[in-house]
Amino acid sequence: MNNPLIFTGDADSALRRLKLLCRTHGVAVDSTDLEAATSLDALLQKIPVIDKQGLSDFAARERERFLSEGILFSETSGSTGEPLPTPRNQLDLQWNILNQINAYKRHLSPGDDRIAIVHPSILSPFVEATAMALRELSVGYVRVFPIPGLCDYQRIYDVFQRYRISAVMTTPTLAYKVFYELKKIGNGVLPSGIRHVLLTGESISNANMRNMDAVVGVSGAAKPFVYGSSETAVLMYGKEDGSYRPYLDDFVFEVHRQGDAAEDGSVTGILVVSWLRDGLLPIVRYNTGDIFNVRTDPDSGELIFRALGRVGTGDVSMQRTIDEAIFTLPENVYDYSVRDDGSRLEIHIVTESSSNQRDTATVEQQLASAIRGREISCTLNNDDARFHEFSPVPKIRRYVRC
Repeated sequence: MNNPLIFTGDADSALRRLKLLCRTHGVAVDSTDLEAATSLDALLQKIPVIDKQGLSDFAARERERFLSEGILFSETSGSTGEPLPTPRNQLDLQWNILNQINAYKRHLSPGDDRIAIVHPSILSPFVEATAMALRELSVGYVRVFPIPGLCDYQRIYDVFQRYRISAVMTTPTLAYKVFYELKKIGNGVLPSGIRHVLLTGESISNANMRNMDAVVGVSGAAKPFVYGSSETAVLMYGKEDGSYRPYLDDFVFEVHRQGDAAEDGSVTGILVVSWLRDGLLPIVRYNTGDIFNVRTDPDSGELIFRALGRVGTGDVSMQRTIDEAIFTLPENVYDYSVRDDGSRLEIHIVTESSSNQRDTATVEQQLASAIRGREISCTLNNDDARFHEFSPVPKIRRYVRC
């Protein structure tokens, strides 16, 4: 990774903080190089980029300190490998809570709003911090998740109605599943009062947000909430147009370019981040594996980040094209999956339950007009789809390149 674009609040302050973090946590950088670096750019060139394995190695070395200093024990889901311990101490938990408070204040008001956190929440530092943030804001909240024999969709529906839930914070995958089931209970109508759907955990296109708005029946209901991960904490907050704004005082953001700048001056690349705050698991030049497009707003001077996808999941541009095409179909879409063999797309789509008899040839024709160079084979509302299982997964990989 060479010649990244670097963004932070104060480069000189970031230089001093990163030097201190490198010394404190034994980051693999030569001590002479560390002392000699007089600019943030020069220092970053001397620090190796790490991945989850690097963090895992650090966690193994620091296990005893984690146990003695940690106040919240958590770990990643393990969906891409072995779970990574991500403990929080008082310091990193507190600034993570503050960043979530800042994000929530943009959407919710104490007394007027009550929010449902839809998430399995097992070993999740994010959900723990989000609940603490809501308590600090005095915004009422409830945690719900479909669990057979304990919390079925009827109960979730009743809870939404009983407590006049006005907002839902969850992943796009979980939002669609829960709304689909709640609409079946409500004869096509969701519990009344929902006006905010705060989405995190997955990248979401503008077409996807418009589709979510149509499902909820409220224009502008869907918006990205925050971007981050169990290991990195909350890095950015979302805007209504589907973009993100970075917390520049808390992090150094590097965008490692893939190709030249676009006509609007924006750059696309892999995001690498470093913490400027204290914490148990130091994040210094951590490769998130996420691809972002970044540009500077010519009027406000703000940095605008847009999430495009993840490294190693196939053609990100093709995935965005497919996503846009499917979520602009005339009917509300709740789920889809794609298998791409290079010449043919095999697509499975779940739409409103009333559309089971829709002509698949019409859908294939509509998709083919937007997705060029691929033969389209489409299946609608397959009863055997994983989507129809009782307990959903928080997020899924929709696109598979065969």
